[in-house]
Amino acid sequence: MTKPKIKIGISYILFFLCCLLFKQLALVFNYTFALILHEMAHYYVARNKGYKVNNIKLDLLGMKLVISENIDKNDRFWIAFAGPALNFLLCVVCCASCMVAGELHELFCFRSRYENAFSYVERQSAER
Repeated sequence: MTKPKIKIGISYILFFLCCLLFKQLALVFNYTFALILHEMAHYYVARNKGYKVNNIKLDLLGMKLVISENIDKNDRFWIAFAGPALNFLLCVVCCASCMVAGELHELFCFRSRYENAFSYVERQSAER
């Protein structure tokens, strides 16, 4: 099996250079990582359905898989559905992790406030 060729468009290169100029490398990393995960979901389903992916083009507006064969309607649906399904799954995972992190933060902040309140009461009673 041959690996697909990856082509990088000029608009993505300009986006990368602008982000580099303004020191926004986290934006480039997150955007590119999300694009690659999304497109790899399409790629994985297409390969499992038996289609050959010729190339992958990375551009500012996203990535694009190029499949030279005619795709069955049912297969086309599942290939198209894979990317957004992965995005939804990642959204659920990220939201759940943020909720857990937020609850832990609240727990620790409450504990800190609780300890500070008792230390204030102890100081007040010691001064009297």
